[in-house]
Amino acid sequence: MIISELENEDLIRRFRGEGLYYRVGPFLIRGRSQLDNASRGLASLYADFPVAGPDEITDVDYVLDKCTFEFNRFNLILDGRLQYPRIFRRLAVPFVEWALNLSVILGLHRFFVLHAGVVERGGHAAIFPGNAGRGKSTLTAALVSRGWRLLSDEAALIDPVDGLLHPAPRPISLKNESVELIRSFAPNARMGPSWPGTMKGIVSHMIPTPESVARALERAEPAWMIFPMYTPGARPEMRPLSKARALVTAGQQAFNYNLFGRRGFEILGNLIDACDCYEFVYSDLDGAVAAMNSLTLTTSAAREVSPVNAIEPEHFR
Repeated sequence: MIISELENEDLIRRFRGEGLYYRVGPFLIRGRSQLDNASRGLASLYADFPVAGPDEITDVDYVLDKCTFEFNRFNLILDGRLQYPRIFRRLAVPFVEWALNLSVILGLHRFFVLHAGVVERGGHAAIFPGNAGRGKSTLTAALVSRGWRLLSDEAALIDPVDGLLHPAPRPISLKNESVELIRSFAPNARMGPSWPGTMKGIVSHMIPTPESVARALERAEPAWMIFPMYTPGARPEMRPLSKARALVTAGQQAFNYNLFGRRGFEILGNLIDACDCYEFVYSDLDGAVAAMNSLTLTTSAAREVSPVNAIEPEHFR
């Protein structure tokens, strides 16, 4: 059963009672809520995700709890701790999404985690590391709307044993100008409501495609490490990047690098070694998608040894 198949009464009963258990890739999430509108909003974003039972150990547990004497506010409790106190009720959905990000980043260390979007095509995955504002979510959403499979919008989950990428295809979080940009570029994409007035401005979510959700246990091989930079008015430009520079830059986006110690360096090094590395400047989404699609046709040629991919020792000094 998937969440959209639950009757409204059953959905609310679960959220208000023992919780709604649902699976997102390798994670089992338990959500409880006294805010019925928020429960329905979350259910709409996760409509295609499988409902699970309470007989397994959960990875993430969140509670939306009403504030005493403050009707328009709530507390968000994440994994037993008060994470966000006294939040306006109308912002419950985006705050739950941020809480889920935190839980993945701070608590799920069976994976090596990079701050990155990840998409897949033909069995090969493209990883987009970068800080907020670099355009990784916009690029991820554009590619997913054109047939690429979503693995993740926020966190690349690398298996520390074999280096493969695990999907966790949650809704893609878009902010401010990116919201209307994707609505215009992909009018048939399923989008959630817009939430103005958050700490990040206007936020909306692009709902994962049913295919991405259905293939949420299908891992992918890393093929490209691409550092995007959305630049208004710029023509798409894919610039080859040395392995050494990619290693240093990607390391700055690793959430749990230090916890893995020396093994973390080896995992990241192996990941970079498996990928062709680029900086990607873009603005026009049609051009950006075309540039990314061309990579799937030129993978073999792009992986030939060349000076541009040589290690630059000075970057390690």
